Amino acid sequence: MKIIVHFGMVKTGSSSIQQTLYQNRTDLKNIYYPNFGIANHCGLMFSILRKQDRQKVDLLKTELSASHGRDILISAEMLGSSFDTSKVQALYSILSEYTKNIIAVAIFVRLKV
Repeated sequence: MKIIVHFGMVKTGSSSIQQTLYQNRTDLKNIYYPNFGIANHCGLMFSILRKQDRQKVDLLKTELSASHGRDILISAEMLGSSFDTSKVQALYSILSEYTKNIIAVAIFVRLKV
């Protein structure tokens, strides 16, 4: 199992990606898109990393456990620009309880024209 973290940037299609994944999460075969009640996981990440909300950490852990070994995709718009290195390391610490195979990539960039 691996955890993929999508760091969505503004105006790069993140919302569309998130909505598609969220609406089709039960049809995804090998990917588990956590159900936090909303497509964009940024609010949850904000609560965990900025406010250190234990209830939100528990919710995240519950969803990670529900993956049943499938790869997990977390998509949090603005995660890359909203948090400093220590916050991203805190997220890694939580996620690494489930797997050491964490891919923190998937940043889309839109060129200004």
